[in-house]
Amino acid sequence: MQKKIRVHEPYDCVHEVTIKELADANGLDYMEAQGFLKTLVKLGHCQMGKPRKVDGQKGKPTNVYLLPIYLELTVMEQQPAKRAA
Repeated sequence: MQKKIRVHEPYDCVHEVTIKELADANGLDYMEAQGFLKTLVKLGHCQMGKPRKVDGQKGKPTNVYLLPIYLELTVMEQQPAKRAA
């Protein structure tokens, strides 16, 4: 199965979201939201933004992703290869 993800204009309109925010807003597990965003980053359809640090908190800042407002996902399936008899 081949999956193809396309982004349509306007790409300059983005949401700044964290993995947890995306998961909570869409009823996803954290790992599902993380995989989705990391896939979009790897394919070049989403970008890493400036990390968000919470005032008065210690530790690493939270990663922020710049997610396009309009994103069209197209799944294209190929026929499985025939087995030799």
